Amino acid sequence: MAFDEGDEEGEQDVWIYDEERKKIVRIHKQARKATFTLSHTRGCPVPMRYLTSQRKTYKVFGDGSRKVEKVDWRGEVGNKEEAAMRWWTGFTEFTLRRIPAEVSLMVKRGSDEVHEKDIQGAEEWEKWKVAGGAEWSKVEATGAVKALSKEDSEEVLRQLQEAGLQSRVLPSRMVRRWKPADQPGAPPSRKSRWCVRGDKDPDLLDLERHAPTVTTATLSIVLQICASNGWLAAVGDLKNAFMQSDRLVRPSGRLFYKQPSGGLPGLEKEQLLEILAGGYGLGDAPAHWRKTLKKVIFELGLVQSVMDPTIFKWYHRGKLEGLLVVEVDDLLLMGSQVFFSHMEELKARFEFGKFVHIKE
Repeated sequence: MAFDEGDEEGEQDVWIYDEERKKIVRIHKQARKATFTLSHTRGCPVPMRYLTSQRKTYKVFGDGSRKVEKVDWRGEVGNKEEAAMRWWTGFTEFTLRRIPAEVSLMVKRGSDEVHEKDIQGAEEWEKWKVAGGAEWSKVEATGAVKALSKEDSEEVLRQLQEAGLQSRVLPSRMVRRWKPADQPGAPPSRKSRWCVRGDKDPDLLDLERHAPTVTTATLSIVLQICASNGWLAAVGDLKNAFMQSDRLVRPSGRLFYKQPSGGLPGLEKEQLLEILAGGYGLGDAPAHWRKTLKKVIFELGLVQSVMDPTIFKWYHRGKLEGLLVVEVDDLLLMGSQVFFSHMEELKARFEFGKFVHIKE
């Protein structure tokens, strides 16, 4: 959860509170030269007595090189940095001795996630198990995940341990929440999403993670273009989009995942999973999915706007006939009837969870 510091453009440094890992993290969006020490900052979201002396800094320099530093930050307070300093961005982690009550008053917690401790009664648990089973069935059907046999799992663990690469087996968890209904007044539904712990990814600092999102101003412009041309419009969201990505290839090798707490239907607890495509929770999943989607969009003859990378244009006989707006796994399409006929191929290439014409 981020502590908002009031910057509407999102370029100011922010605090992140990671309760599960007992960390507070300072995200450095603005380039800096000096390391980050609490004694000369704008403050700390928790009383400093609750922090250990360990500080871990992840620096990314302008030339793309990276450096990780671990120091006793209390011991260095007042000491002047003597080494040549370069501009960097990244983040700084501090470890909590324990979680103070004050933090809960400062953090905006997600109101829709349902934690295991909040599920009461066998009947309620059974309903959430059904939702979890439905999620795993959808994941398995995509072919993006491969469940290894018990014997293969043991062999993979042995090989990774011998090579000192145990970190390539990541934990996963089932994220449960109440999903709001599409229509006003309709009740919410139980939604489970299987997610991997991308924060434990050993390749995290080397991943390509850029995936632009559309702005409100851009939406206003394209909607005006749609209205002025009298075009049709539709919205669609892709089903398990990240898992419809092309094959995921990591230079450092394959990634494996443990089952979430409580296991998965039809699997023994010792069985590992391997992601063959994208996966929710991975740091590069949005960028990897976007690359897959863009490839298909270009194959269909659309061109990317030079003004906004989330907008794609389609021309027919020299005339602009349609626009496609991409917001991760949500799409907004607007154009002539000819454009929508052409977009039937896009619907054939990917599986949509919803595709609705706005006039309907």
